[in-house]
Amino acid sequence: MDKNRFLNSIKYFIIFSALFHMVLLLIYSITIKDFSSLNFINLLELDLLFPSLHLTTLGKLISWLIYLLTPIIIYFFFTKKSKK
Repeated sequence: MDKNRFLNSIKYFIIFSALFHMVLLLIYSITIKDFSSLNFINLLELDLLFPSLHLTTLGKLISWLIYLLTPIIIYFFFTKKSKK
């Protein structure tokens, strides 16, 4: 655990905000039965740089790959192995 409480509080605030945002989007998507709001390209507003990318099959594939690969990359590159 980091010793800097201020940085820890910012880190946990960002994580909490992101999780809360994703839960709200999931509830919204289930309510309207349209899961396009969960598209990661749309979520990050990358569709402003690449118009219509979030609507294509390639865009949807990229979005799901980002969802799948991000936690894996974080796990392997940004977490410490526990010492036993």
